[in-house]
Amino acid sequence: GMFANFSVNLLCFGRAPSALYDAKIIPVFLVVTLALLIPFNLFERVWGSTIPFFIVDTLGLLDATTTMFNNMEAAHAAHKQHHFTMLVALMTYLGGGITRHFIAQG
Repeated sequence: GMFANFSVNLLCFGRAPSALYDAKIIPVFLVVTLALLIPFNLFERVWGSTIPFFIVDTLGLLDATTTMFNNMEAAHAAHKQHHFTMLVALMTYLGGGITRHFIAQG
């Protein structure tokens, strides 16, 4: 997601996160985040089940995997080093979790 994008772009590629270049990404991210934080969740009220959470989770996994492969392809094209390519792949998955951990735990 958003934190993985920030960590890969800032720490591995040394550039501004690509999410900042598109005017639609951050507003959509904020709307979805707020919708998931509302008590008596909007999705659950509309459909009355946990199916929307499954759909959002599945789409998030597909997005993370696609982002990882795109980042790996860009890293290999730019540096031709397998170690750096694997570092980018790991940072895509670990960067988001580590960032969220330190935001929550301080």
